[in-house]
Amino acid sequence: MAPELEPAAVLARGRPAVIPEPARWLAVILLATAVALVVVWTVRRTTWYLAIDQFGYLTFARDLASGSVRHDWELLPALKPVLPAADLDVYAQTYVRRADDLYCRYAPGFPILLAAARLVLGPAAEHLVNPVLLGLLLLTVFAIGRRLFASAWIGLACSLLSALLPNYVLLWSTSPLRDVPAHLLALSGLLLLLPGGSRRRVPGLRVLLAGLLLGYAITTRVDAVLYLIPAGGAALLDRERWARRLALGVLGFTLGVAPLLAYNAVATGNPLRPTQAMELDSVLARAPSATARWLANVLPAPRPALADQGTVVRAADDAPPGVPAPSPTPFSVQGGGLRISNLQRTLPANVLTMREALGDLLLVLAAIGAVVAVRRPALFLLAVPYVVVAFLFFSLWTLPGPRYLTGALLLLPLLSVEGARALPGIVSRIVPRAGRPAAIALTMLLVVGLVVATLRPPLGQPSALPWVERAFVLAIASACAVACSAASERRRQIAFAIVLGAALAATLGWRSTIALGRRASFQQPQVERARTTLEAATDFPAVVLTTTSIGRPAENINYYTDVEAAYLEELVRWQAQPRYVVGALLRAGYSVYILLPVEQAKQWLANSNISTWYTAETVRSIAPSEAVDYFVASPFHRGIPLSLVRLDLRRPGT
Repeated sequence: MAPELEPAAVLARGRPAVIPEPARWLAVILLATAVALVVVWTVRRTTWYLAIDQFGYLTFARDLASGSVRHDWELLPALKPVLPAADLDVYAQTYVRRADDLYCRYAPGFPILLAAARLVLGPAAEHLVNPVLLGLLLLTVFAIGRRLFASAWIGLACSLLSALLPNYVLLWSTSPLRDVPAHLLALSGLLLLLPGGSRRRVPGLRVLLAGLLLGYAITTRVDAVLYLIPAGGAALLDRERWARRLALGVLGFTLGVAPLLAYNAVATGNPLRPTQAMELDSVLARAPSATARWLANVLPAPRPALADQGTVVRAADDAPPGVPAPSPTPFSVQGGGLRISNLQRTLPANVLTMREALGDLLLVLAAIGAVVAVRRPALFLLAVPYVVVAFLFFSLWTLPGPRYLTGALLLLPLLSVEGARALPGIVSRIVPRAGRPAAIALTMLLVVGLVVATLRPPLGQPSALPWVERAFVLAIASACAVACSAASERRRQIAFAIVLGAALAATLGWRSTIALGRRASFQQPQVERARTTLEAATDFPAVVLTTTSIGRPAENINYYTDVEAAYLEELVRWQAQPRYVVGALLRAGYSVYILLPVEQAKQWLANSNISTWYTAETVRSIAPSEAVDYFVASPFHRGIPLSLVRLDLRRPGT
């Protein structure tokens, strides 16, 4: 009698042999190489030229590094007589004034990270934070793909898709913006909630840390609260000891969101009301005409011609300088808010954004993947609910924008991969039913159809999207060829994974060799030269009045130099006459300058409300090639002739 088999041997006989994924080590090497290339590319492309958001984050970070959540705006005491009494946006619309205090409009999570880098490594390190976090984001996407698909090669493909697709993730990393950190934190939290390998339960410590990361993601970007939807779905995958796990998750979440609640309490008096809450008011309200709302609340405020800016408020035109003019209700807050009425305009634009970022082929594959993923709860609950809710939520916003859809654009490729993996399965079912010739014919028909789909040019700017689509077609064709040979599903999936990962890695390497040689045109050397030039041209303490039509000089002057700056457009929003503003600044002991294009400066100075009360001395005539040395570096022009003019109070008889 044969000896009785051990239970383990019996189980082993009843299971098919599991084919290990070949060359996982190569996938890891390709991933490390790709991440290094992307980080180096991002560092070289990182611009130090600040726009509104970047200026707000860095200024907030500098305040936090000095131990304060409030900003000490040196011009506020001087401007207080000419500013409206109501709360309003000041300091290039990045801060909200409440009484005599200024609080940043933005959540404190990202500025805290910048402040930490500043304290540990110095101010220059602030511009390296996002490139480093981008590398971590790519590694996180790799880990999510590897866990969901049990494949290092699929993880590599998912990571490379985040870098290659025109989803703007790389662009958001080339300046201090909070988008990449917020999505990194949220996706890292979701990764911790996903069960992996043979362990179906998620340990309590991971749940605690996941809650912490998700909470801090909301502290970084408030709309990251939408990630709680897939987090809740992931929690449903493990219902054992759910009460304990829920308590740990809530504890971690509370710790993560605590900095935001504390800041809200200080800045607005209510821990649940963020400083940008004015943009969430009246969701159900009927919006005014689109043009008026855009101009008033989203775009830079409409302004009269420069020649007329001295007469925005016509009351008391004969009052002497320094006497405050009446201040009717200004355009006091930035942002247009969430409104159902925005759907008709924003939703189609968001659809176009999706098509530009992923292409029609990958979107169709994602739709297939969403259906197929019903059989894979982890993938379905992670991606589908968030994508649907986020898309609809941000379609209520006044302006469409790819940065709002970043989370959806990072998760949709997971569904595209799932949809692409499902197509060769159709071929494999044909072989035992209709024979190999029918399977080959179906494969040829499918591949030809996919190739034809890739011939359509992308909707957006030139990008790697066509090569990504070809990589998908090649991977699908390879898997279909394996399926025609009646190989196992595991071999078919391995063929798909390796071909897709290797093709995308080759694409990224090829494109990197073309792009690595370029640098951003405004980095630390340009900052140092512009600081020296501007401070040498002005007498301390100085204030420069300029315009947004030439770029964003005020933000850069305020952050990088000891000179203060403000936009004439801000004065219009406050409905404060420039002549009263100039008078108030002169009386406070400031040297006042205007930095404007030559012709606009002449028009502005010719206004009787300025020429009657002030003298003008041109201290610098700036050639277009020298404009960058005065922080005029708009990407929309290569320099324009400028005048730096000093204003002084006109003496009687002059």
